[in-house]
Amino acid sequence: MKSKRGFCFIHAADIHLGSFLSYKGNMPKEIQSICKNAVYKAFEKICTTAINSKVDFMLISGDIYDVEFPSVKANKFFIEQCNRLNENNINVYMIYGNHDVGQDKKELFDLPCNVYIFGSERVERIEILKENDIIAKIIGQSYKYKRMGSNVLKNYFEDDDNTFNIALLHTSLQPSNNNYIPCTVTELMSKKNIDYWALGHVHKYSIINKERPFIAFPGIPQGRDMGEEGIGGCLLVGVNNNKIEEIKFVPTSSVVYKKVEITIDDKLNALENISDLEEILLNKAEEIIDIKLPEKDYIKGYIIQWIVTGRTKLYKQINNLSEEDIEVLIDKINANFNNSIPFLWTNSILFRVMDDIPELDDLVDKNRTFKEIRNVVNELYEDRDSRKEVIKNMGSIWSEKFQCDEKKYERFIMNDEIYESILKQAENLIIQNILGNDE
Repeated sequence: MKSKRGFCFIHAADIHLGSFLSYKGNMPKEIQSICKNAVYKAFEKICTTAINSKVDFMLISGDIYDVEFPSVKANKFFIEQCNRLNENNINVYMIYGNHDVGQDKKELFDLPCNVYIFGSERVERIEILKENDIIAKIIGQSYKYKRMGSNVLKNYFEDDDNTFNIALLHTSLQPSNNNYIPCTVTELMSKKNIDYWALGHVHKYSIINKERPFIAFPGIPQGRDMGEEGIGGCLLVGVNNNKIEEIKFVPTSSVVYKKVEITIDDKLNALENISDLEEILLNKAEEIIDIKLPEKDYIKGYIIQWIVTGRTKLYKQINNLSEEDIEVLIDKINANFNNSIPFLWTNSILFRVMDDIPELDDLVDKNRTFKEIRNVVNELYEDRDSRKEVIKNMGSIWSEKFQCDEKKYERFIMNDEIYESILKQAENLIIQNILGNDE
């Protein structure tokens, strides 16, 4: 007989205790302290949410730690938070991922009795009781090695259809990636009697399938660089009569990485000098700080990458700015917001401006040569092989895709936005050179 008892749980993943936030420049000590503790604060917020929401249990789908052998601080903090949960009768069920692999019996301190870690030798099953009634079963297996193949997945199934069955899995969800339990959504959906796939490894919050089985990545609770921008969090899941009744994303980031594009256009806001550009950036920064968000009270600050695009007569002056010039501009912006609440820290400014070619689209429409150039640019944008060739020619630090285990400060991702910008600038330079030769 199916259980009719309702229950709720937290689904979290990729906590990465022991890791730190990446930033550039000489931050004030107060802001440094916030950044140093942000990853810990995110996990603390998850546990506080679990307690306040009176959940029945918590799931962690891998990578509680950032490294295989965690620091004393990271291990002790994890245990302290689990003790808080234990005091409120909340159990923790977790697997290790590719970052904290091989943790079996290697904890620095004794774990509280409410923490259960699935072993790495085989898929295990745990029954969850509530008032002597089995309300759920959890299936999972920790990583035994830093890279795990698809054979792990074959034992993820459940014969009993009378309970709500949850599967913990740390996977890239990419069939072509042989390192992190390669699989497809179709494979997960075909597994027998699984109601909820609690996934980890992908650092971006994503609901893969809303029907049974529900499939989701909660994402990383606290981003640590521009590759993990946005507000991170966990999932609060309510179940009733063996069906998901409610799923809520709970924000947990105290520091938010944010890419902000500023478009300058001489037709709309002609710049006379760099001071005008500085004023535009300062005004936009004020807008970001003043945005009213539901989670605003928890956000302590923003780390910003400005991306300046558009066409301007200051094209040459901007492109001739040295690294030192840009640092001076960044320092001026940061000086204005060091003491703001929340703080706003400018991490970098990327300039992707182009010369103000009068009525470029009209020139393309009326000139056969320019039209052919535009067609070639559009074809290059759509052609994946051409993109791969561009990435190859730009050097080994560029990649088309990001893998969660890569050191992101050693790799740059060629996303659609960057690729389109490169092609537009190339088109602009070619047309500019042709116009210059014709004069």
